[in-house]
Amino acid sequence: SFLNPDLFRAADIYVNTVNVAGLKLNRLRIQLTKNANSFLLGLSNADMQGQVTLPINDAKKTVQARFHRLYFSSQTGNQKGINPKTLPPIAFTGDDVRYGAANLGRVTFNLLPSAYGARVSQFVLDSSKFSLHASGDWQQARSHLQGDFTTPNLSEALKAWGFLLTSLVGSSANAHFDLTWPGAPYRPAINGMSGQVSLKLDKGRIINLSSATNAKIDFGRMLNIFSLQSIPRRLSFDFSDLSTKGYNFDNVKGDFTVRNGSAYTEN
Repeated sequence: SFLNPDLFRAADIYVNTVNVAGLKLNRLRIQLTKNANSFLLGLSNADMQGQVTLPINDAKKTVQARFHRLYFSSQTGNQKGINPKTLPPIAFTGDDVRYGAANLGRVTFNLLPSAYGARVSQFVLDSSKFSLHASGDWQQARSHLQGDFTTPNLSEALKAWGFLLTSLVGSSANAHFDLTWPGAPYRPAINGMSGQVSLKLDKGRIINLSSATNAKIDFGRMLNIFSLQSIPRRLSFDFSDLSTKGYNFDNVKGDFTVRNGSAYTEN
């Protein structure tokens, strides 16, 4: 080992630029201390504040990482990828994690070594706008995650992830997914993604449609006035689906097969 634990006391260093696992970190303060069984590595700059606990002389013990904030660019990082077989057990918690334009909220994951790479025993994203719980596997050539996603407002959740959706208003959603893609879990490759997704949208409205589509919807509204399904709505004096722009729906369900980034459904 390059550092003798018996002789080490503490270090407090400021660095202008440092590269760690392909990440370029600027104006970084590094504080290193030691207790009986571990080194305590404190990291802080404008984009991060946290501590990593590194076990001394025991690669099988879990590396604990706890960050109050962690912001990093999706354009940076080790472009050659990380070999998951080289990673120790890792338990990570970040209270405020952002990846490029995506605000991921509170992130928790637990990583365990496996014969083929690493097992993602727990992966959680949690914020006021969405919740995601998943588990899976990480091999060097591919990643696999399955789990559930819920949100009280789908368009707001997608906005938090850096996607602007202007055609959907006020719909909560939940989904179950089982997906595989080439590369690492932290860099999902949409174009190469494959698997299954089951999606349910609750009451909402689709807007910003073309003129031709709006004309068809207006005709559909006229027919809907006389439909049996709309009688309970009319008896409660709910005519919002007739007076608002776009297409109102009570719920939408679908099961999708994803192949190379494209989704297909028969229901």
